[in-house]
Amino acid sequence: MADYESTQLSERDPRLAKKTPQGCRTKECPRCFGNGSFVLRPDSYGPGKHFEQMCPSCWSHGYVLESQTCAHEWKAGGNVGNCLNRWVCVRCNERRVVDSSG
Repeated sequence: MADYESTQLSERDPRLAKKTPQGCRTKECPRCFGNGSFVLRPDSYGPGKHFEQMCPSCWSHGYVLESQTCAHEWKAGGNVGNCLNRWVCVRCNERRVVDSSG
């Protein structure tokens, strides 16, 4: 099983469908190569149905902003409020606040 923190592909995973650019996210993610996720356990739910993990660099979009130069590696930075969590990139120190209430 792959480790969430260190998952990095060297090329695009052919088992996953490549996503299409959305809105202002036009640059292919340097970490997942446009897949938006990583296969942790192939065929774990039957043939072609993989157990996947979202890409932490592009937040599962497959593409990033043209100006983004860091392949983000996010760590929990603490709880801001009810279901509101701060995430900090360990490489560039960018911070994001994410609502986890669903």
